[in-house]
Amino acid sequence: MDSHGEIVARRVAEARASGAGARRYFGWSSILDADAFAEWKASHGHELDLSVGRLARLPDHTLAWNLASRYWGGRVPGIVPAPGREVWGMLWDVRAEDWPVLEHKEGVVTGLCVPMTVRIEADDATAFTTNPARAASGGPISSGFLEAWARGARKSGLPETSGAGIVGKAS
Repeated sequence: MDSHGEIVARRVAEARASGAGARRYFGWSSILDADAFAEWKASHGHELDLSVGRLARLPDHTLAWNLASRYWGGRVPGIVPAPGREVWGMLWDVRAEDWPVLEHKEGVVTGLCVPMTVRIEADDATAFTTNPARAASGGPISSGFLEAWARGARKSGLPETSGAGIVGKAS
């Protein structure tokens, strides 16, 4: 377990005690790659089952390569509003006691990312995006992230157009 393990464990215990229900999560990034996600969980000592989800589209948003990630060795994207554009991902219902693990994976615990409420069809969901205080545009894009993202997109059945033009516009 990494140095954030105590924080996550405390938040898991609080969530269990609260009796809160599941929350809807829109995942669109490397979390789609089951192998990369399994590696992250193992390296951080966490369990979180995201095997049952459904394909979803977030309208009027796009991806901006605006976060320098040490974990990925380069810039990774966050979600930003963009009328007429779309971001594809998966929609999951996540138990309250699993939510702190998800926040850890998405970089909330370290301040890299922040939750944002998004509208998927008729449902509100939470997605994660770059913390504006941590946004950056310099440096190379992470090739490891791109590979994991592409694998996850294929395995999840995202439309081929889901990443069209992103790589070319990322530099």
